[in-house]
Amino acid sequence: MRVYQQVLGAFLFVFLMVESIGLAQPQGGAATVYVRKNASTPAAKADLVALQTAIAKMKTLDCSDPRSWYYQGAIHWVPNDSRDGSNLKAGNPFCAAYDGTDATLKQAWNNCTHFTRPERHFLIWHRLYIFYLEEIVRDLSGKADFALPYWDYCNPAYRVMPEIFRLPADPSNSLFVAARCTALNQGKPIDSEMDPALDLTSLMQLTNPTLFNSQIDGAPHGAMHVYIGGLFDDETFFNPIYNVGGIPGLMSRVPSAAFDPIFWLHHSNIDYIWQNWLISPNGEKPDLTDLQAAPMPYTFFRADKTMVTYTVEEAYKLAFSLPVTYDNMGTESMNPKTTGEGKRFARSAKPNALRGRETTFSAKLDIDQPATLMLANETTKRTVLHLIVSFPKEPTGTYSVYVRNSAEKKLDSREQSLGVMNFFGAGHHAMHGPDHGDHNKKMIKEFRFDITNKIDVKKFDGNLDILIKKSGNKKETDDVTIDEIHIESWPVK
Repeated sequence: MRVYQQVLGAFLFVFLMVESIGLAQPQGGAATVYVRKNASTPAAKADLVALQTAIAKMKTLDCSDPRSWYYQGAIHWVPNDSRDGSNLKAGNPFCAAYDGTDATLKQAWNNCTHFTRPERHFLIWHRLYIFYLEEIVRDLSGKADFALPYWDYCNPAYRVMPEIFRLPADPSNSLFVAARCTALNQGKPIDSEMDPALDLTSLMQLTNPTLFNSQIDGAPHGAMHVYIGGLFDDETFFNPIYNVGGIPGLMSRVPSAAFDPIFWLHHSNIDYIWQNWLISPNGEKPDLTDLQAAPMPYTFFRADKTMVTYTVEEAYKLAFSLPVTYDNMGTESMNPKTTGEGKRFARSAKPNALRGRETTFSAKLDIDQPATLMLANETTKRTVLHLIVSFPKEPTGTYSVYVRNSAEKKLDSREQSLGVMNFFGAGHHAMHGPDHGDHNKKMIKEFRFDITNKIDVKKFDGNLDILIKKSGNKKETDDVTIDEIHIESWPVK
């Protein structure tokens, strides 16, 4: 009965949304629900072949065509010679019309969320971005029911990159990229050191959409970007999108990330994780008012080359009404309730530098007054650790975070971490944000972790022990500083 209700509800919901959001109906007039499948299973094979076929055709189109592979990748971002160290002025083999300067950017390029901090639009923007690519793939591949597969790498059973993307590769294989983690291209599984970044336990326990958006952005999202791009093993390649050798692979840098076909399965998986959280008891939609306070472009192209532009409110509504589901879930409606933002009740501004593979330090936080009033009804609140981190260059490692009230037993890194810090896109923020002209300004990234079950706010005296454990590139010399530590009280439903 439940399956019947899910299918009936999905079709009725999509039918009602068709006219309001302008989605095309297939022949016969019935609205289609597109099912995204696990890329590592036989069920996804036809969709992967369709993607391979479509991308091959997209790569033959001139970069002035919004359906072309270069145009679609550049909607996410594209290198700029003066800011990114690219060498497109010497020639761009994929787009002669773009010479690495802002003057030659095309409509809707450089639109992703990675130029703002914090990235409140991260999940919604990327959800619409992959949805409009799917429409182009359906048109160019001829597979009318195509849906973008997802690489479920957080499941230990699927840690090997899908075979169609890796070696041995036919020279005409449109899904293969040489500037990518060598081990993945050789069919080896993701390194076990990445396990903390791929552990979804703490992420799925979150009950606030802002915290969820922030944490998933760092890991597994950012962590997998730098891993696929080869930074985990300190690899360098010729990056054809930059037209420069001796630098990391496509996925490791925002301006070249979307030109690697695995980017799209990666983001389909991030969306899959988000959707699983949304339909869980903990899931909630983000606060529309909060998103509207920091508006950003929502501009994409359809298969017929027409441009679609949405306001933040329109994009928000569309994101939660797409005719898309995943192979192991229905299309249950999202919880419309939102929970608001958090308020700080303790702070330390004493810098703590990270050194080597593990750093432990004790922090003394000043408790704001009247903290007792803010915590009076702690049963309806979550306690959140907010770290403000600085660095002179974008770190390539991934850092697991552990915390204890100093009055409790000694920290033990064998415990479950709160989550991880990953810095993918942080350098991009600095180069493309409001302070990009100030090269002496240190880079900043903020992280939030739910510590409700780690400290008792009624007994908290301001003393906190923190352990930061690094994984990834062993050659990297740490130059990362925890500038400020805040503890915040966040409302829950």
